[in-house]
Amino acid sequence: MISTTSVYQTTCTVCVAIRDFFVRIYDAFVEARRLQAAMELAQHLKSHNSDYRNMSLGDIVNSIMKDK
Repeated sequence: MISTTSVYQTTCTVCVAIRDFFVRIYDAFVEARRLQAAMELAQHLKSHNSDYRNMSLGDIVNSIMKDK
């Protein structure tokens, strides 16, 4: 005979695994959007601000991404 406690624990384990999967997907989308925004900002700074003209685009993006 199956106890209801073991069924509940199994169901919770499956639900947690599914939730964690979707949380990781969401986190990946958020991080990708942050990187995209940093890239756009770096391009804008490089083209409009003389202080950033001599810096590489990657250095500007890395600097922006560090300021979390």
